[in-house]
Amino acid sequence: MLVTDESHSYEALCHLGALDQNAPPMSPPYDPLGGMANKGDKNGRSDADRRVRQCERLARLMQTLHLIMGRGRWDADALAEELSCSRRTVFRLLQTLSMAGIPWYFDERLRAYKVRPGFKFPMLDEHLSKLPQPEILPEELDILTDKLIRQGEAFSNTLQEFLAALKESTGRKSDH
Repeated sequence: MLVTDESHSYEALCHLGALDQNAPPMSPPYDPLGGMANKGDKNGRSDADRRVRQCERLARLMQTLHLIMGRGRWDADALAEELSCSRRTVFRLLQTLSMAGIPWYFDERLRAYKVRPGFKFPMLDEHLSKLPQPEILPEELDILTDKLIRQGEAFSNTLQEFLAALKESTGRKSDH
């Protein structure tokens, strides 16, 4: 089977070596941002070092999402260069985005990864819809508009007085 470098299907990612087809299903303690979450200290790293590395991986994942949601043309090579990582890491990041429910795809015409147009984060929209929406009545809007005009006129008058005093002050200095 011939697979283009930019193919994004699960089978293609497995073929490219980005995923292990024979790996057991992911379950805790799997860390989608960086492999197995070990309690042991096999690499001699402290907890603080592991947290820093995890934050770096999360930042790279968020940057990937930001890039493919934007206007640029981001293929695997361009993402790898921008993120300072390997193509294989890019494929892992894309897999993690899929697991998080981000509907990304590879646009063959643009030769770039994109997020489906109109996609919004469902949980974010759900929380925003629960916020109380203030309702302003037309009468209240008229009162606020009048208040804004009065304050604007007062500001204009004060500014004119300030400029006149400044002009007078600089005029006196030049007379001496």
